Amino acid sequence: MTDPRLLALFQDEAHDHLDTMERCLLQFEKGDRSVIEECLRRAHTLKGAARVVGHSAVENICHAFEEMMAPARKGEAVTCLRELLERIDEMRRCCDREKKSEHAGDTANPGLEPAEVLRVESERFDRMMRLVSSLRIGREKPDRAAYPERARRLAEEDILLEQLDRELRSARLLPLATLALSLERTIREIASERGLHVAFTLEGGDVALDRAAIDALREPLLHLVRNALAHGIESPEERLLQGKKDEALIRISAERMGNRCRIMIEDDGRGVDVSLLKISVRDAGLLTERELESLAQDQLLDLVFRPSISTTVAIDSISGRGVGLEIVRSRLRAARGEARLLSTGPSGTIFLLELPVHLQILHVLVVRASGGLFGIPSGDVKEVCRMTERDVRIVDGVAVVVRSEQTIRVVDLGQALDDRAVLNYPGRDYLLLGASGRSVALRVDEVVGESEVLLRDLGFPIAGLSPYSGAALTEEGSIVLVVHPVELVERALRARTVPRPQSALRKKILVADDSATTRTLLRGVLVAAGYDVATAGDGMEASRMLRSSGAEIVVSDIEMPLMDGYELTRAVKSASRGRIPVVLVTARESEDDRRKGLDAGADAYIVKSSFESEGLLAAVRRLS
Repeated sequence: MTDPRLLALFQDEAHDHLDTMERCLLQFEKGDRSVIEECLRRAHTLKGAARVVGHSAVENICHAFEEMMAPARKGEAVTCLRELLERIDEMRRCCDREKKSEHAGDTANPGLEPAEVLRVESERFDRMMRLVSSLRIGREKPDRAAYPERARRLAEEDILLEQLDRELRSARLLPLATLALSLERTIREIASERGLHVAFTLEGGDVALDRAAIDALREPLLHLVRNALAHGIESPEERLLQGKKDEALIRISAERMGNRCRIMIEDDGRGVDVSLLKISVRDAGLLTERELESLAQDQLLDLVFRPSISTTVAIDSISGRGVGLEIVRSRLRAARGEARLLSTGPSGTIFLLELPVHLQILHVLVVRASGGLFGIPSGDVKEVCRMTERDVRIVDGVAVVVRSEQTIRVVDLGQALDDRAVLNYPGRDYLLLGASGRSVALRVDEVVGESEVLLRDLGFPIAGLSPYSGAALTEEGSIVLVVHPVELVERALRARTVPRPQSALRKKILVADDSATTRTLLRGVLVAAGYDVATAGDGMEASRMLRSSGAEIVVSDIEMPLMDGYELTRAVKSASRGRIPVVLVTARESEDDRRKGLDAGADAYIVKSSFESEGLLAAVRRLS
């Protein structure tokens, strides 16, 4: 009989996956092919979860769903959308029947869950933590000499808030061993089906992580275990012929290192078949044969995390269709973590997963670049230094610096965030940033200081915008955009080299938006591209600033208090006699809204749900 705790987790997870799969199919029906991979990833993950809890009905339907969706990945037409949606409804009914059965069992066994345990939604904890954070930021700091009693009372209260903050953080922590049950079940089921002898050990199961971090690890760990069983572990007979024990070993070990957790997943199987990996990469059109041969071993192994890459010829209910390892990396990066394949060979494979202990609480180095404030996780900053012109060298047109006999590329942070780099800006502050085994020297205008912040989601429509993890408020109340270190390093290393615009040529842009986070983001994008940017919190303020200080382009939201974007557009066009261009950046997607904006005089209309910085910059350059 399936453990009721495991079944409850599966039911919550299943409905989330099914909802997303349904949304993806509806988007696909409208012609959006970008959702295909996400839909298949969700189906593959749900199939694995169903196998763990012994829900064969859902597992079989998922497998059939993948078969029906497979042509879409190859660019072929899918004519069975109605049947696919029916499969999703069928899986929902299966889960609901299981849930009713579980509830009936709970009535017969009222002692199944201890009375002293209270289930609280993690989102409620998050709201409480945000409230505590806001209270700490907003507290006054009276002069101790002038108001001693008030200062004492408030100090007794910065202490109570600290205690409450620690209790809330502690209440969210769970041991890694929480995941052991589902991992053991997965190994047992697949090993039995394939006739494998496999032992499983978990070391460091008492390492505690935030509930969100545990949830972020659940899917990657299951995929890596399934991957080892599907591709790596040999049959007992094959193992004996190779001089190995007939019983294979899968070992997971964890250790906490400051504010981060490192998890190793090891098996003693046959390892990754590099020749098949090369064939898969070449057939997918990712790299040519010559490019493959020029790769270092670690670069080659890193390709296993690319979409549609597989090292197996046969496809069955376990091995999937090249989506497993891509899921591992994408899920870890979404949690500000990273996944790497450390080594592989005939004696086994070792994967490394690393992520923060607390996904929402982190220490950041606050820096100023291109006029904006950015937060970089402190654990990834190796060194803060000041470089002179003598320190920076130009090699093959690229600025580099030598540190500890290592040649490191030098990139301006503001330009890197806009996928561009400058050659050389000596005499400023630099951060040596290391992530995923690579390093880059980032030039910033100023290092403001270090701060512990509560990460907040950027929210629709800019949530998930690369390379930002979210936004945060410093203790002084300033908004900071927090960058993802791995993605930042990747962007910096691939950034193209362009000259920075001369100050005399910088055009002035006025940004109007009632969201402080959106204003900060838009300002950062435009300043990094070389523009002089002023911001306003609503249309009325923007109109006043335009009269007093002027601007050459206006970028505005539509939904704002006092004066909305339509009214502001008409006012700008009237005051400037149509000479000042207006770009509307809005969440309103309907054709009526678009027509209304253009009728008001807008020169460009950008929908936030498909916002990309390059799209905004292209519109601004065209109108400059």
